[in-house]
Amino acid sequence: MAMLGFLTITGTVQGAIEGSSTHEINMDEIEILKFDHQVEVPSGSLQQVSAGQTIHGGIKINKLKDRSSPKLAQALCTREVLSEVIFSWYQHSNTGIRELAYKVTLKNALLTKINSWSPHFFENNENEFRIMEDVVFSYEHILWSWGNESEVEYEITAKGAQ
Repeated sequence: MAMLGFLTITGTVQGAIEGSSTHEINMDEIEILKFDHQVEVPSGSLQQVSAGQTIHGGIKINKLKDRSSPKLAQALCTREVLSEVIFSWYQHSNTGIRELAYKVTLKNALLTKINSWSPHFFENNENEFRIMEDVVFSYEHILWSWGNESEVEYEITAKGAQ
């Protein structure tokens, strides 16, 4: 079952950083095309048992260039603290109602990288040619929530967040 992903960002200087989504419920949010996040406990070089502190890697998303792009660049270049960053995914229930399936909330986040790119023009149908960007967030605090009413949650202050 496909899940639609959206992103809302609130900066301490710029306030709400709006995207270009035209989905009725998520109007002006940023559409997430890809999401990648790794949390791990590194293993010792000669040991099979994991050792050390849990490491929170950066959260990397892929999105189309949209009206949020210049503001994201500003937040990166000025190291603006993002007071709240919310990644939300929606799916349709068996009855066809769209409901929240999964949410990740960051507090005190920073942008650490923006990589802008486009597919090679001759390798794609020109209707598929879009300018994209990969955006990486680091964070101080994270909350994972599953379910329309956050039936299952876990939150932690990330030590060693990258």
